Amino acid sequence: MPDYLIYIIISSAVLVLITIGLVVALMIKVQYITRYFNNRKFKISMKLEVDPMTHVDKFVFRVFNNNLNDARVSDLGIGYDQESITFYKDKFEKDELEEGAWLVIQTRDSISIDIDVKHTYELILERNKGIYRLKKVRVYVVDAAGFETRVKARDFVKTIKKMLKADRKLIALAKRKIRHEKIKAFFDFKKNLEEAKLAREKKKAEASAKLVVEPEITEVFETSHVEKEPEILADEKTSDKELENEIEGLEEDLNMDGTPVTVKLEEDLLEEPVLEPEEVDEIKADKLEERHD
Repeated sequence: MPDYLIYIIISSAVLVLITIGLVVALMIKVQYITRYFNNRKFKISMKLEVDPMTHVDKFVFRVFNNNLNDARVSDLGIGYDQESITFYKDKFEKDELEEGAWLVIQTRDSISIDIDVKHTYELILERNKGIYRLKKVRVYVVDAAGFETRVKARDFVKTIKKMLKADRKLIALAKRKIRHEKIKAFFDFKKNLEEAKLAREKKKAEASAKLVVEPEITEVFETSHVEKEPEILADEKTSDKELENEIEGLEEDLNMDGTPVTVKLEEDLLEEPVLEPEEVDEIKADKLEERHD
């Protein structure tokens, strides 16, 4: 191959490489210029500061105008997930601007707005709907032409994450305490059931013991009654024997063959009338009745 052909090929390759490099550099420059005049018009920061007078934490939202011209702001705030938390009206009220006026940032100047930490944290919790995790956060500024500048808020994210972590710990402790109380209540309930069961068993044992003792008392009573009956019968037999003896004594006083009995009175020694057998029977019956009474 001739030398001039090698020279042409090498020259062509170098020109192509130079052209590609120039195109890439031009694209980077154009992109940088576009960002500078559009998205990077503003420099945004949001940091946590402490008020030296009140010792209260606050977020300071600052917007710097990097443009060579004055910039009119139509909105500023926090972009959280797919929502926007705007502080534009708060800035209007603080600066006492009239309705319909524009919030203007002069060239190479800045504006700032103080944001309450607790209020912002509550707003984020409302949008989380009970989830103590931080989603995507950006701070933004929109100018009058509609160009929006969004940047990360590292200090804001760090502070909110610490607050969420502290709340998660408190919630975990509260759940653990509730769980322990439930377990304690369960064991107390179980213990009360066991005590009630033992009390019922004790009552049943006492009732069964009473049922066992009562028949023994009845048997003792019946035995004592049976033992006393022969004594009563013996007394009755003794009284009957006495009655028989008295009757025999009366019969001795009378004549067993029915003859009349003569009784002499001490006063006049008059004879008594003769008693009939029927009258003797009546006398015996009267004596028996008196003895029974």
